[in-house]
Amino acid sequence: MRILPALAIFGLVTFASLTHAQSANLYQVHKLILTSNDLPTVECDAIVRAFQGGTYALENLAERIRFKLREDGYSLAEVGEAQVTQLNSTRHPAADIRYYVHAGSRYRLGQITFQVGPGESVFSSTQLRAQFPIQDGEIFSDQQIGDGLNKLRDLYVSAGYANVATIPKPVYDRDHESVTLTIEVDPGNHRQ
Repeated sequence: MRILPALAIFGLVTFASLTHAQSANLYQVHKLILTSNDLPTVECDAIVRAFQGGTYALENLAERIRFKLREDGYSLAEVGEAQVTQLNSTRHPAADIRYYVHAGSRYRLGQITFQVGPGESVFSSTQLRAQFPIQDGEIFSDQQIGDGLNKLRDLYVSAGYANVATIPKPVYDRDHESVTLTIEVDPGNHRQ
């Protein structure tokens, strides 16, 4: 069995926080083309429908595609460099944009465990696990993990731990196409 550790930060990248490039680097996507040997056509088409017609910086569009793939369980997906065919030279030029996508395996959640320190845990493992809307065996979604991390933080804050820190540590098992997630929780100091 090959286990691949990965450095990832879940829930921190949202569309609202993606940086916008200078307007000179924006393109209106006339036609979005995704070329892939391993992404099912139905999922490829869904991504195209989501972004075709919009106006994006190339880096921003590539990141949005990666985010969508990670949301659908393709946690280690790669999106290549954009190939742009510019159609006109208006303020935001229309262009046909092609990306090569290597989706890789579609991962499922193996399990989530918690390491809480220092001292005794304020909450049981069952209470901590209940903050995550994803069940063991479901398609691994960065969005659901991010939502769970936010709920976990809110749980600690509601108990007076304003400086709680959580660090997700995923381990990808390529043989079983699963992700085991260990979340280190440092509750910080309890305010009186």
